[in-house]
Amino acid sequence: MATAFGAPTHHARIYVPATTSSKQYPMTATKSPPSSTAADPNARANAQRDIDAMPASERVRHRIKASGKRFHANDNISEFIREGEIPELQAEIEAKMREVLRSLVIDTESDHNTQDTAKRV
Repeated sequence: MATAFGAPTHHARIYVPATTSSKQYPMTATKSPPSSTAADPNARANAQRDIDAMPASERVRHRIKASGKRFHANDNISEFIREGEIPELQAEIEAKMREVLRSLVIDTESDHNTQDTAKRV
């Protein structure tokens, strides 16, 4: 096999011999590390604050993944959307759609046909 520069490549194989020793090593009991909530009494509040700081779509995605359910394009995810998140989701989608139109080099400021397209989507 050759690289893009024409030089041959060599794939090294490493063989690890099987252990033939019958020597047993004693296992020692170890303590499990303390849970984060035990180490930091504010850990739960901090985690909730971090989740609350996420965009609405990330919070909804987090809930769906935690439930183990799928969320394909045609799936109903309404049970995972909490009160007050619909306007947040709409604002988030509008901002991202505006960026998509901008990336497509569409003049949404001057073209009256596309001025509210991001909001309508």
